[in-house]
Amino acid sequence: MKSSSIWLLNIAAASAIAILILLTYLGLDQVKSTAWFSERVEHTYKTINESEQLLAHMKEAESSNRGYMITASETF
Repeated sequence: MKSSSIWLLNIAAASAIAILILLTYLGLDQVKSTAWFSERVEHTYKTINESEQLLAHMKEAESSNRGYMITASETF
């Protein structure tokens, strides 16, 4: 009876350690995944910001060109 109790205790301990290792692996995988998605979101925000700046510069150039065409003044 003692040996079966020890055997059962060893199985329970090994199972607990295996579950702990599995949960640690899954947790680390989730952290890596979250970091990757975070980088993608940051890249998207930077791209949107740069696109908005480019559009603003294009509108300014268009407005300046229009002003030059109307007035023929080089100050535009």
